[in-house]
Amino acid sequence: MKYSALAFLMILFGTGCMAQEGRSTSNSAAPATAQTTPIASTAPVASPAISPAISPVTSPVMARSGAFVNAEHETLGGARIITENGSRFIEFDQAFKTDSGPDLFVILTRQNQPPNRGIREQDYISLGMLQSTSGSQRYAIPADLNLAEFASVTIWCRQFNSNFGYAQLLPRT
Repeated sequence: MKYSALAFLMILFGTGCMAQEGRSTSNSAAPATAQTTPIASTAPVASPAISPAISPVTSPVMARSGAFVNAEHETLGGARIITENGSRFIEFDQAFKTDSGPDLFVILTRQNQPPNRGIREQDYISLGMLQSTSGSQRYAIPADLNLAEFASVTIWCRQFNSNFGYAQLLPRT
């Protein structure tokens, strides 16, 4: 009985100490939080109007667009030329889809309806390898490129010089 009473007191005392330690820890943490909050809220905040290094983000502006049509392979979805923050891009929408193939590229072509085979080197400019055979994607257009010389965007197989599908890029109406 002596031992059980002693054990009970030790447990009670130990629990009390642990509770006291927990309160001590939480009490000491509260002032630190309270002290840092006013400092953070009174710190000066830079705004785009004050800082000339930050340029405002502009919404994309669409210039031309078109729907993909089949050539050698089924190709679906839409494409558009946009200007965003001074840069131009070709964007494919979420509905874009074409077949898989070797060596696929996105090219701008001079023709409204590029040929299914035999696209000549002087009639296109490459924007890069096709990122994916489906879904939305974006390709940068070189800043010095005269877009007025190009009428369509084409999914092109370089290996077989084959037009998978194209979208005639018409002015926005």
